[in-house]
Amino acid sequence: MCGADFGVHVIMNAAEYNHPLATAPEEGAEMAKLIATVADGINFRSERYGHRGGLQQPDRLLYPEPPLDLPPDLDWSMGGKGATIPFVERAKRKGVTVPMWTACWIDPELGEKALREGRLDFVGMTRRLLADPELPNKVREGRLDDIRPCTGCMHCFDCRNKNKKLECRVNATLGREIVPEFQFRPAERKKKVMVVGAGPAGMEAARVAASRGHQVTVYDKEPRVGGLVLLAAVVRDTETQPLVDLVAYLRRQLDKEKVSVRLGKEVNAALVRAEKPDVLIIAAGPAHTKIELPGAEKPTFVKIEKLHRQLKRALTFFSPPTLVKLTKWWMPVADSVVVMGGNYQGCELAEFLVKRGRQVVIAHNGPEAELGDGMTNDDLANLWPWFKLKRVTVWPEVEYLEVKDNGLKIRVPDRRVYLLEGKNVMSVQDWGPNEALVKQLEGLAEEAYVIGSCREPGRIVDAIREGAQVGFAV
Repeated sequence: MCGADFGVHVIMNAAEYNHPLATAPEEGAEMAKLIATVADGINFRSERYGHRGGLQQPDRLLYPEPPLDLPPDLDWSMGGKGATIPFVERAKRKGVTVPMWTACWIDPELGEKALREGRLDFVGMTRRLLADPELPNKVREGRLDDIRPCTGCMHCFDCRNKNKKLECRVNATLGREIVPEFQFRPAERKKKVMVVGAGPAGMEAARVAASRGHQVTVYDKEPRVGGLVLLAAVVRDTETQPLVDLVAYLRRQLDKEKVSVRLGKEVNAALVRAEKPDVLIIAAGPAHTKIELPGAEKPTFVKIEKLHRQLKRALTFFSPPTLVKLTKWWMPVADSVVVMGGNYQGCELAEFLVKRGRQVVIAHNGPEAELGDGMTNDDLANLWPWFKLKRVTVWPEVEYLEVKDNGLKIRVPDRRVYLLEGKNVMSVQDWGPNEALVKQLEGLAEEAYVIGSCREPGRIVDAIREGAQVGFAV
């Protein structure tokens, strides 16, 4: 038995879709009136039958493009953010008087606006609190710029779906709160820390180390911070602004922690010797490697290194959101492309090219199980049928034989040979650890670390985790 002061809150579907007997929005509002007679608060959400990638996170339903059966009762004007607020408004109009709320990637600004307008009584958050558990306190203190932004990537939920330990792409301590290597403690001795590379690994390492009391300087040969994240922001157009916001947050934190950031400065052995750091953290990103394949010298073969170089040059003049639009107008890529590599980089490149009118074939020299490796189950469940709609063919378990003038020659497991036609062949497999830089800087500091894609090309979540771990260790 519970006393009268024990609050009873109910989470319920305000509306359901893809079934003739599913709850309609008007029915959901009427049911809320009945529930309100015994409940102290109601959390409204929506869901759909069939494919499990439903409406609990409406923003991800828009990946890679909005589906034909996009429910019309939600507010899609902000890319899924706050999409289920209209259901709460409908129930309030029906006379529900107990506090009501919903959680659909609502940020503090939208939440505050909805509260002041009476559209919500509470603001529900899940992913944003995983990204920054201190978010409510930071809002209360007016420290909105210090809130670590959730990028909405669903990596956290994907860990749950795969029965893995909870993890966040941007919050390395989530799920590791009691792990000694991720415990915050002031530095016992202030050290001079030199960080090579201002990508996510380098910036996170610098942020954590400086917050513990070290003197930190970050170097990067590029004229901007962010590393490959800003390129990812162009390629992943459903995450463009969140990734830009992540880079901006990390830069603000470096400024707050008084980290010296020196851009346009390439680090070499002479510079390290001159600076004499106690700690050297090498986070300069991956190195592009040579493709050992007949025909790879042909002008029709495009290395990812070249595409990266072109995008970096364009970022000197345009923001990632602007480049997303401009690349739909023009790109130095032929109208048909064979992509070598079927993990997340290859799939995302294929998606990027298809959205710009290219006909794409994906060839992967590994098992079918590796296709889309690094992407969430929910995103892949949306991507594979979308590829079929866009006539993207996927060839796993192939052997690359030769780059031809009109495509890529491959051999399949039963030894038959085919030509995958395309006016360009692009590889996402021409990068690896930055061994040359690591060797050049070897032995120049008493304490040295190699992290992020400089150690092993990986994802943003890997870079930030390694950066944080090193920041706590120095």
